[in-house]
Amino acid sequence: MWLDPATTFDEAVHLANNAGKSSDDFHWFKVSPGVNRTGNDSSTFNDPIDDAGS
Repeated sequence: MWLDPATTFDEAVHLANNAGKSSDDFHWFKVSPGVNRTGNDSSTFNDPIDDAGS
């Protein structure tokens, strides 16, 4: 519906204000700083990070 050209402005506003998820609905994981660098593509980004020392 969001990308449907027939979606009215009011419908889009309603979606934007009500269709989102709370941050509690997500699972959060620590990531390597390399994840945030354009051009980086490594399978190690999928490996868990040991944050026991944090």
